[in-house]
Amino acid sequence: MLFFLQERLERLRHLVNPNAGMIVAHHTKKITKKLLEEDPFQSLSGAGALRGFYTTGMILFRPDETKTPRQLIFELRNGERIDNKWVDKIAGKWSVLEEESERLVNKHYGEKLDAERRRKHDIILQLIYDEARKGKLYTASQFCRAFENRSGLGGQHSIRDRIDVLSTKGYIKFCKTAARKSKYGFLCVEAMDLKETKVDSETGEETTHFQPILPTHYKSAEDGAIIHLENPSLWFYHD
Repeated sequence: MLFFLQERLERLRHLVNPNAGMIVAHHTKKITKKLLEEDPFQSLSGAGALRGFYTTGMILFRPDETKTPRQLIFELRNGERIDNKWVDKIAGKWSVLEEESERLVNKHYGEKLDAERRRKHDIILQLIYDEARKGKLYTASQFCRAFENRSGLGGQHSIRDRIDVLSTKGYIKFCKTAARKSKYGFLCVEAMDLKETKVDSETGEETTHFQPILPTHYKSAEDGAIIHLENPSLWFYHD
Protein backbone atom coordinates (compact mmCIF):
# COMPACT_ATOMS: atom_id res chain seq x y z
CA MET A 1 0.00 0.00 0.00
CA LEU A 2 2.74 2.49 0.95
CA PHE A 3 4.62 1.76 -2.29
CA PHE A 4 1.47 2.39 -4.32
CA LEU A 5 0.79 5.68 -2.54
CA GLN A 6 4.34 7.02 -2.82
CA GLU A 7 5.54 5.59 -6.10
CA ARG A 8 2.30 5.68 -8.08
CA LEU A 9 -0.15 8.29 -6.80
CA GLU A 10 2.40 10.76 -5.43
CA ARG A 11 4.56 10.51 -8.56
CA LEU A 12 1.48 11.01 -10.78
CA ARG A 13 0.51 14.10 -8.80
CA HIS A 14 3.96 15.63 -9.24
CA LEU A 15 3.88 14.98 -12.97
CA VAL A 16 0.43 16.55 -13.43
CA ASN A 17 0.56 19.38 -10.90
CA PRO A 18 2.66 19.40 -7.69
CA ASN A 19 0.09 21.71 -6.08
CA ALA A 20 -2.89 19.52 -6.94
CA GLY A 21 -4.86 17.58 -4.38
CA MET A 22 -5.99 13.98 -4.77
CA ILE A 23 -9.21 12.25 -3.77
CA VAL A 24 -8.73 8.51 -3.31
CA ALA A 25 -11.81 6.28 -2.95
CA HIS A 26 -11.00 3.17 -0.95
CA HIS A 27 -12.74 0.34 0.89
CA THR A 28 -12.76 -0.96 4.45
CA LYS A 29 -11.53 -4.36 5.57
CA LYS A 30 -14.04 -7.20 5.89
CA ILE A 31 -14.90 -6.58 9.53
CA THR A 32 -18.06 -6.44 11.59
CA LYS A 33 -20.04 -3.24 11.94
CA LYS A 34 -19.25 -3.22 15.66
CA LEU A 35 -15.51 -3.07 15.03
CA LEU A 36 -15.99 -0.31 12.47
CA GLU A 37 -17.99 1.75 14.97
CA GLU A 38 -15.29 1.36 17.63
CA ASP A 39 -12.42 2.68 15.47
CA PRO A 40 -13.73 3.83 12.06
CA PHE A 41 -10.47 4.79 10.35
CA GLN A 42 -8.59 1.76 11.57
CA SER A 43 -11.11 -0.25 9.55
CA LEU A 44 -9.64 1.02 6.27
CA SER A 45 -7.76 -1.58 4.30
CA GLY A 46 -4.08 -0.68 4.70
CA ALA A 47 -4.95 1.80 7.45
CA GLY A 48 -1.38 2.06 8.76
CA ALA A 49 -0.03 3.42 5.47
CA LEU A 50 -3.13 5.39 4.48
CA ARG A 51 -3.55 7.30 7.74
CA GLY A 52 0.05 8.44 7.60
CA PHE A 53 -0.37 9.56 3.99
CA TYR A 54 -3.60 11.54 3.71
CA THR A 55 -4.31 14.93 5.24
CA THR A 56 -8.07 14.37 5.50
CA GLY A 57 -9.99 11.12 5.76
CA MET A 58 -13.74 10.62 5.40
CA ILE A 59 -15.86 7.52 5.90
CA LEU A 60 -19.43 7.13 4.68
CA PHE A 61 -21.16 4.69 6.98
CA ARG A 62 -24.74 3.43 7.41
CA PRO A 63 -25.14 2.40 11.07
CA ASP A 64 -28.67 1.02 10.62
CA GLU A 65 -29.32 -1.10 7.53
CA THR A 66 -33.09 -0.59 7.90
CA LYS A 67 -32.78 3.19 7.47
CA THR A 68 -31.35 5.25 4.60
CA PRO A 69 -29.38 8.03 6.42
CA ARG A 70 -25.60 7.65 6.39
CA GLN A 71 -23.06 9.10 8.75
CA LEU A 72 -20.07 11.07 7.47
CA ILE A 73 -17.08 10.72 9.79
CA PHE A 74 -14.01 12.94 9.33
CA GLU A 75 -10.36 12.66 10.37
CA LEU A 76 -8.03 15.65 9.88
CA ARG A 77 -4.27 15.74 10.26
CA ASN A 78 -4.19 19.54 10.31
CA GLY A 79 -6.72 22.31 10.83
CA GLU A 80 -9.89 22.61 12.84
CA ARG A 81 -11.99 19.56 13.61
CA ILE A 82 -14.96 18.84 11.30
CA ASP A 83 -18.05 17.60 13.10
CA ASN A 84 -19.59 14.35 11.90
CA LYS A 85 -22.63 14.81 9.69
CA TRP A 86 -25.71 12.82 8.69
CA VAL A 87 -26.60 12.70 5.00
CA ASP A 88 -29.30 11.08 2.91
CA LYS A 89 -30.10 10.82 -0.78
CA ILE A 90 -33.19 12.92 -1.44
CA ALA A 91 -34.64 13.21 -4.96
CA GLY A 92 -31.49 11.62 -6.36
CA LYS A 93 -29.11 14.07 -4.62
CA TRP A 94 -27.06 13.75 -1.45
CA SER A 95 -28.18 16.27 1.16
CA VAL A 96 -27.03 17.09 4.68
CA LEU A 97 -29.91 16.42 7.06
CA GLU A 98 -31.45 19.29 8.96
CA GLU A 99 -30.70 19.60 12.66
CA GLU A 100 -34.05 18.15 13.76
CA SER A 101 -33.74 15.12 11.48
CA GLU A 102 -30.13 14.63 12.56
CA ARG A 103 -31.16 14.79 16.22
CA LEU A 104 -33.78 12.09 15.64
CA VAL A 105 -31.29 9.84 13.85
CA ASN A 106 -28.73 10.42 16.61
CA LYS A 107 -31.34 9.60 19.24
CA HIS A 108 -32.17 6.23 17.69
CA TYR A 109 -28.52 5.47 17.03
CA GLY A 110 -27.57 6.52 20.56
CA GLU A 111 -30.21 4.21 22.02
CA LYS A 112 -28.82 1.36 19.93
CA LEU A 113 -25.27 2.03 21.14
CA ASP A 114 -26.44 2.27 24.76
CA ALA A 115 -28.10 -1.14 24.47
CA GLU A 116 -24.92 -2.60 22.97
CA ARG A 117 -22.80 -1.16 25.77
CA ARG A 118 -25.15 -2.63 28.39
CA ARG A 119 -24.95 -6.01 26.64
CA LYS A 120 -21.15 -5.96 26.70
CA HIS A 121 -21.10 -4.92 30.35
CA ASP A 122 -23.37 -7.82 31.33
CA ILE A 123 -21.28 -10.32 29.35
CA ILE A 124 -17.97 -9.14 30.85
CA LEU A 125 -19.27 -9.33 34.42
CA GLN A 126 -20.76 -12.77 33.84
CA LEU A 127 -17.57 -14.06 32.21
CA ILE A 128 -15.40 -12.94 35.13
CA TYR A 129 -17.78 -14.70 37.53
CA ASP A 130 -18.12 -17.89 35.45
CA GLU A 131 -14.38 -18.21 34.78
CA ALA A 132 -13.62 -17.99 38.51
CA ARG A 133 -16.07 -20.87 39.06
CA LYS A 134 -13.88 -22.83 36.64
CA GLY A 135 -10.75 -21.95 38.63
CA LYS A 136 -9.51 -19.13 36.37
CA LEU A 137 -8.62 -15.59 37.41
CA TYR A 138 -7.60 -12.82 35.01
CA THR A 139 -5.82 -9.51 35.12
CA ALA A 140 -7.36 -6.88 32.85
CA SER A 141 -4.74 -7.49 30.14
CA GLN A 142 -5.15 -11.26 30.29
CA PHE A 143 -8.93 -10.97 30.06
CA CYS A 144 -8.71 -8.69 27.01
CA ARG A 145 -6.43 -11.12 25.21
CA ALA A 146 -8.43 -14.20 26.20
CA PHE A 147 -11.81 -12.87 25.04
CA GLU A 148 -10.82 -10.73 22.07
CA ASN A 149 -13.49 -11.06 19.36
CA ARG A 150 -15.44 -13.58 21.45
CA SER A 151 -19.02 -13.30 22.68
CA GLY A 152 -19.45 -10.18 20.56
CA LEU A 153 -17.06 -8.16 22.76
CA GLY A 154 -14.92 -6.78 19.94
CA GLY A 155 -11.16 -6.17 20.05
CA GLN A 156 -8.83 -5.79 22.99
CA HIS A 157 -9.13 -1.99 23.06
CA SER A 158 -12.92 -2.19 23.13
CA ILE A 159 -12.89 -4.71 25.99
CA ARG A 160 -10.37 -2.64 27.95
CA ASP A 161 -12.57 0.45 27.57
CA ARG A 162 -15.57 -1.47 28.98
CA ILE A 163 -13.47 -2.78 31.90
CA ASP A 164 -12.33 0.78 32.66
CA VAL A 165 -15.95 1.96 32.72
CA LEU A 166 -17.12 -0.94 34.88
CA SER A 167 -14.27 -0.48 37.37
CA THR A 168 -14.94 3.27 37.58
CA LYS A 169 -18.60 2.53 38.33
CA GLY A 170 -17.66 -0.04 40.96
CA TYR A 171 -18.90 -3.18 39.21
CA ILE A 172 -15.34 -4.48 38.89
CA LYS A 173 -12.80 -4.28 41.70
CA PHE A 174 -9.34 -5.79 42.04
CA CYS A 175 -7.76 -8.52 44.12
CA LYS A 176 -4.05 -7.97 44.55
CA THR A 177 -2.19 -11.09 45.62
CA ALA A 178 1.45 -11.80 46.28
CA ALA A 179 1.41 -14.42 43.54
CA ARG A 180 0.91 -11.88 40.75
CA LYS A 181 3.03 -8.84 39.95
CA SER A 182 0.29 -6.73 38.45
CA LYS A 183 -0.46 -3.05 38.85
CA TYR A 184 -4.14 -3.73 39.47
CA GLY A 185 -4.36 -7.41 40.37
CA PHE A 186 -7.08 -9.86 39.37
CA LEU A 187 -10.49 -8.69 38.17
CA CYS A 188 -13.12 -9.27 40.84
CA VAL A 189 -16.92 -9.03 40.82
CA GLU A 190 -19.47 -9.29 43.61
CA ALA A 191 -20.15 -12.76 45.10
CA MET A 192 -17.30 -14.31 43.12
CA ASP A 193 -16.01 -17.77 44.10
CA LEU A 194 -12.83 -19.48 42.94
CA LYS A 195 -12.87 -23.21 42.25
CA GLU A 196 -10.07 -25.02 44.08
CA THR A 197 -9.29 -28.71 43.68
CA LYS A 198 -7.17 -30.61 46.19
CA VAL A 199 -5.75 -34.12 45.77
CA ASP A 200 -5.32 -36.40 48.76
CA SER A 201 -1.68 -37.48 48.73
CA GLU A 202 -2.52 -40.91 50.12
CA THR A 203 -5.69 -41.87 48.27
CA GLY A 204 -5.37 -39.71 45.17
CA GLU A 205 -8.97 -38.61 45.67
CA GLU A 206 -9.85 -35.16 44.39
CA THR A 207 -12.05 -32.81 46.38
CA THR A 208 -13.41 -29.56 45.02
CA HIS A 209 -14.59 -26.54 46.95
CA PHE A 210 -15.27 -22.90 46.15
CA GLN A 211 -13.31 -20.18 47.92
CA PRO A 212 -14.91 -16.72 48.12
CA ILE A 213 -12.73 -14.08 46.46
CA LEU A 214 -12.89 -10.64 48.03
CA PRO A 215 -11.39 -7.54 46.43
CA THR A 216 -8.50 -5.70 48.05
CA HIS A 217 -8.56 -2.52 45.94
CA TYR A 218 -10.96 -0.41 43.92
CA LYS A 219 -10.67 2.29 41.28
CA SER A 220 -11.52 5.82 42.38
CA ALA A 221 -14.35 7.35 40.35
CA GLU A 222 -12.79 10.80 40.86
CA ASP A 223 -9.21 10.42 39.67
CA GLY A 224 -8.83 6.77 38.62
CA ALA A 225 -6.40 5.97 41.41
CA ILE A 226 -6.28 2.39 42.76
CA ILE A 227 -7.20 2.59 46.46
CA HIS A 228 -7.06 -0.03 49.21
CA LEU A 229 -10.47 -1.24 50.42
CA GLU A 230 -11.35 -0.83 54.08
CA ASN A 231 -14.33 -3.20 53.91
CA PRO A 232 -14.11 -5.63 50.95
CA SER A 233 -17.56 -7.08 51.70
CA LEU A 234 -19.37 -3.86 50.79
CA TRP A 235 -20.15 -3.10 47.16
CA PHE A 236 -21.32 0.32 46.01
CA TYR A 237 -22.15 1.16 42.41
CA HIS A 238 -21.85 4.60 40.75
CA ASP A 239 -24.26 4.59 37.80
